[in-house]
Amino acid sequence: MRFDELLQNHIGGCGNYQVMKVVLFLYMSAPIAFSIMELVFIFLTPTHWCKSPSVLQMANFSQQDQWILTSPGKWVEDRFEPDACLAYVRNFHNNSAEQWQNWLLSNSSDEPVTACKEWDYAQDEMFSYTVVRKVWMDF
Repeated sequence: MRFDELLQNHIGGCGNYQVMKVVLFLYMSAPIAFSIMELVFIFLTPTHWCKSPSVLQMANFSQQDQWILTSPGKWVEDRFEPDACLAYVRNFHNNSAEQWQNWLLSNSSDEPVTACKEWDYAQDEMFSYTVVRKVWMDF
């Protein structure tokens, strides 16, 4: 006779008491589950960047060109990653085509910068936040 059979025959299987304990435990742990799940919303960090002036949006610049014109940043492989919190102090009105090209090609770090006042957010990554990617995959 095995140990499992011994327990089943002499002590009995899952009865009302065990079911009641499980239900009570689940009922009492529900508030804890909500407090753990709220961490996903508390630590939400979607991809964001400084909002481009409307003159750039009306001029039909691509998103990458808008980033190059408005924010310091760095090139990663073949795409530009803007600084999420800084923007150049530039006057985008009444500029020549030569000035636009100079800004697009140089993206110099010696120009004055200021903190962003408004941001745009990536809409295509709605569910790939830092918390979802890191925390839930580490279990």
